[in-house]
Amino acid sequence: MKKTVSFLLFACVGFGSASAQFSAGKKMIGGQISFSTSRADQTPAIPVSSITKSNSFGANLSLSKFTSASRVFGMGIQYQYTDYRYNPGASGTLQEVKNNNTGIYAEVTRLHPIVKKLSLAFTGTAGFLYTSSTNYLNDVRSSDSKGYDININGGMGLWYELSNRFLLTCNVNNLLSVGYYHGRSNAYSANGTVASQGTGSGFNLTTGLNSFSLGNIGFGVRYLLR
Repeated sequence: MKKTVSFLLFACVGFGSASAQFSAGKKMIGGQISFSTSRADQTPAIPVSSITKSNSFGANLSLSKFTSASRVFGMGIQYQYTDYRYNPGASGTLQEVKNNNTGIYAEVTRLHPIVKKLSLAFTGTAGFLYTSSTNYLNDVRSSDSKGYDININGGMGLWYELSNRFLLTCNVNNLLSVGYYHGRSNAYSANGTVASQGTGSGFNLTTGLNSFSLGNIGFGVRYLLR
């Protein structure tokens, strides 16, 4: 009983002494840029070779501002491009797929200080993502698709102030996720006219309130501006 009381007193003192660590008006930036390229050549026994190429580029940039010592509002943009090309040689059909994803999002984070430099963070995010994809056969467009995704996510995590400039974040992603998708696709004939059309939509709701896996935990670093 004494140990329990002592622990509760320690916890109360810890939360009480963990005063606000940030000030209203402070800004911070975050983001990620990625690029990759690959090529694979294959020469079989017969004199027909194949070449596979893949290129991708991605960027995710955000700017956040402390509207108070314990509340952060941020906005961000994201972009992803991939280009996959397969050349089976003289006896096959050249194939290429190009994908573009462009999105914007806004997020609000509520901080609850635990101890000095360490805070519990609850984050809500709303985003919009536009996607487009085009398929080519022998450099002629064979099909394409376009769509959009609206999503709302809720998560929690820990924020630790590494220094006056850098902030380390550890978040449980998709603790709660709600999303809606709608898209349209076209298939083209050899002369370039639309041969068929299709539409699709979907709704999803997931929650990790019961349990979650390590794959849902994300780490990041943000830079604090003056």
